[in-house]
Amino acid sequence: MAETYIEPTDLLTFYDRNRVLELCKDDTDGTGTPATAAQLQSVGSAPYVIANSAITVAASTLDSHCQRGKRYTRLDLEAIIAAWLDDEADVALAKRAALIRQLVADLAFGYLMSRRGFTGSQMKEMAPRYEEALMTLEAIAAGNMVFDIDANVNAGAPSSVRIGVNVYRPSLNNRMFGSWFDGAFQQNNGNWFGV
Repeated sequence: MAETYIEPTDLLTFYDRNRVLELCKDDTDGTGTPATAAQLQSVGSAPYVIANSAITVAASTLDSHCQRGKRYTRLDLEAIIAAWLDDEADVALAKRAALIRQLVADLAFGYLMSRRGFTGSQMKEMAPRYEEALMTLEAIAAGNMVFDIDANVNAGAPSSVRIGVNVYRPSLNNRMFGSWFDGAFQQNNGNWFGV
């Protein structure tokens, strides 16, 4: 699961159960009945395959945006999910995993909607978080947002650097510009010179 970040049944947590089950089943039998939650757990079923395909594409979209500029590796993101799965009661780990899981769910739901032919204004009305997820990914790729990974959070903190230290000055010790002393002196043949 770490490589896809969520399971097909997790879509039922992030989105309306009825809508997800309708989107995950093609009406090949002509009855119009939606998929069942049990089918989303059954690896071989058609609804599972449809939902899992959307999740895989969503996870790939997340990975490709996050790897831009080498901001994150896929392993960084998978490690967040794996740590949370090892201890789901840990609130801090749950918070770290929440944004990743929500982004993948939003993208997957949007892909399921577009699979049904919804576009433009219909997508904005029925899957509003899809566009928001894409904007969030662009912000992450541009470096305007970060996932809660200590190394990346700390990398964004500025550090002060003294300007002018060890800078080459053509005027230093050049007779054309006169004598410039930086506070240190040296004696040469009985004469004192600035160093």
